[in-house]
Amino acid sequence: MGFVLVFAFIGYSDIYQVSVRAIDSNATSPEDGYAGKRIDYGINSVTKLAIYAELHPNQVKILEYRGQRAVFTILPFISKSTWPGKPLPYALYVTSAIFFAAPQLWGYGITTSILEEGISNFSWIGMVLAPLLILVLCIYDDRPGDLILSMSTVLVASLLLAVQIVSFYPIIVAYLIYLIYKNRYVSVGSLKMDYTNET
Repeated sequence: MGFVLVFAFIGYSDIYQVSVRAIDSNATSPEDGYAGKRIDYGINSVTKLAIYAELHPNQVKILEYRGQRAVFTILPFISKSTWPGKPLPYALYVTSAIFFAAPQLWGYGITTSILEEGISNFSWIGMVLAPLLILVLCIYDDRPGDLILSMSTVLVASLLLAVQIVSFYPIIVAYLIYLIYKNRYVSVGSLKMDYTNET
């Protein structure tokens, strides 16, 4: 089943490239085709940029201060009129850094993930914190007997590795609400079970 899904995804990707981006795989070189796939599904170039910015802060700067994107992630729904200094989405900081420009709205952005965002927000410790967050999420939430929670955990972990958090914020919120509800339900159920056993 997994192989079927992978091939279906690859087929969909090729159809998308041809119909939406008007890229004909027969008319482009293999190098261009590879570059397109790497841009869409491989974000290692953006991770390299974040590491380079740490090594050479005088040449490339992504965020204006440490934790800037973490602040935005916690408070994304506050409007610009209420919060004039509200940070931009992380992808726009990366896009601006690529063009050696001041942070600004571009109308588009480079695909980013939690990995390089962790580095930009928290420097070298972010290189450990971001993968550790994914690990803890998968270990803690992937509980046997709860198919919804297991599937949701796989979805959220995959999205964290594929795009910036703000692009799927409603899914994160719904996931956290379900997680809190589930933990509370399990805790209350355990208390009732213990009380029943004692009586």
